[in-house]
Amino acid sequence: MVQSKFVLVPGVHRVGGFGGECWGGAVVVGSADFSVGAVFAEICAGALKAKGGHASTKTNIGSRGIYLKALEDGSVQVVPEYTGALALFYDKSFDKTDPQRGS
Repeated sequence: MVQSKFVLVPGVHRVGGFGGECWGGAVVVGSADFSVGAVFAEICAGALKAKGGHASTKTNIGSRGIYLKALEDGSVQVVPEYTGALALFYDKSFDKTDPQRGS
């Protein structure tokens, strides 16, 4: 069973924290093309703004493969994602999560 837990997936070529001038400038929070992902992207961007960061959203980007490419090319810096679903995408033998480990 895949857990319904979200995690922010930072872009592979980016480093830094989530407050203030993250990545040296504005942060674009992306989302997959479903409503819950878009809502979480807006919440994440709002939280960054509340802490003084510069954030915007790029929602409904497309399927997982498309928004992972957007993370790689830097057009978005973070994407909220279900932890279990993302693990299964990378490891087809993955079949459960451990809430105590956050995975």
